[in-house]
Amino acid sequence: MELKETIEKLESNKEFQEWHKKHRDFFLAHAFVMLDEANIDIWQIGFFNPEQSVMTTFFVENEKLKILPNQEVLKSNIEIHPLLYENVTFLSQAAMNEATQLLRTEFKNPKVVKTFFIIQQFHEKPVYNITFFTQAFKTINIKINAVDGTILQKTEATLADFS
Repeated sequence: MELKETIEKLESNKEFQEWHKKHRDFFLAHAFVMLDEANIDIWQIGFFNPEQSVMTTFFVENEKLKILPNQEVLKSNIEIHPLLYENVTFLSQAAMNEATQLLRTEFKNPKVVKTFFIIQQFHEKPVYNITFFTQAFKTINIKINAVDGTILQKTEATLADFS
């Protein structure tokens, strides 16, 4: 399933429609996918309320919907912008293929233990923010323009760098 299809499925859900009527001050902020067996075909769609600094997340899986209401968002210097999902024309599978190719060629094909991506608005465009966790305790992050597939950024860091 791709982003637009997932959003359409969410918006057609009666439970979401009822929630949305009561929460007009929330906007679509991101779509998150964990790429492992336990989470296959589950999209986490986040709606953000900037006044309260809370996120409500909808787990969309085929015909099922779960809601994780009003989780506090950690403060940061990065402002959360509405995700303009209708501008996403570069499909998630194409973005993953591009990122995997970069992983092989520029990062010497490390042993990946976890992969996930988030689509969010970044510098006025929708972006795939793809992260690979490796067996060597490193993260490789690749940002890809979700409109045209351009590689915007690629970084590697050890998990020790985060402490």
